[in-house]
Amino acid sequence: MKYLNILIASFALISTTIAAPATFLRSQCGPGFGSCDSGYCCSQYGYCGTSKDHCGTGCQSKYGKCDGDTKKNCGPGIGNCSNGLCCSKYGYCGSTNEHCYDGCQRGYGKCLGGYQEPEPEPVPEKPINNNTKGRCGPDFGYAKCNSGECCSQYGYCGTSKDHCGTGCQPEFGKC
Repeated sequence: MKYLNILIASFALISTTIAAPATFLRSQCGPGFGSCDSGYCCSQYGYCGTSKDHCGTGCQSKYGKCDGDTKKNCGPGIGNCSNGLCCSKYGYCGSTNEHCYDGCQRGYGKCLGGYQEPEPEPVPEKPINNNTKGRCGPDFGYAKCNSGECCSQYGYCGTSKDHCGTGCQPEFGKC
């Protein structure tokens, strides 16, 4: 009985001294350390962050996101930013104040402050129907694709995911 009381007291002491794990962002990454937290890049030197030094040359994409993993342009006729980035008033994806505040294009990425809605592109009252040249959009006389085809962000008609996915222009074909 004496040993049972000692065992119970020891267990109670141990269980009250074990703390819950702390929540923190991973600072090192790469072989032996693992991946960065979501949205962070792993530099060539094995540290997590979001700067050009972390996300640019030498970035370890196996352990975090890298500049090449994100779409660089955004806006009307182009598409949305990826990975929660902001779309600047000039149509570039990023996470700086210039991207996320004044002039940020809310419909094409995350915005953190005041923003201005982008000016809509002019569309003529009667776009050309039944495009037989395979081109579409505002750069091609506002031509529409044939029935069942999508107009890609680059102005080509087709039915692949490249035509019908990101940047597809619904006013000139199906998306």
